[in-house]
Amino acid sequence: MHAPEPDHERLRRHLQALPEPLPPASLESRLRASQARRSRVLRIGASVLALGLVAVIALPGYDGSRLDGATDASTTRIAAAGHGAGRAAGDATHLKLQAIDRALQTAYARGASDAEVAPLWEARSRLVHDLAPSGGANGGTSS
Repeated sequence: MHAPEPDHERLRRHLQALPEPLPPASLESRLRASQARRSRVLRIGASVLALGLVAVIALPGYDGSRLDGATDASTTRIAAAGHGAGRAAGDATHLKLQAIDRALQTAYARGASDAEVAPLWEARSRLVHDLAPSGGANGGTSS
């Protein structure tokens, strides 16, 4: 490449010597207000999602196999298999656990407080306890 022409060099030095332009005085307050508004909306949305997830998991008799009341054939088969104490019930619990883990990751990514994530950790702890074999080496009681 060739060296810049003298006019370009002079223009570059002139532009570098100029002071930084000052933003309007109201810009900083508008940016802070906008950021606070977005943070508040995200925090509320994530809290509602987390509480909804905890409520769904805490519902008595919920097995995690039927979502949104869907009634197609595959959902019916999954629901029927999920009512047993076999592998399908464990799979549903694993799915719930994965959903809680994703909710925790999202909450931590947005800077959620300990009070916001505490219900998720409690629900996760209950699910992990449910997954742990309770009968020693034989894997639990038979049903």
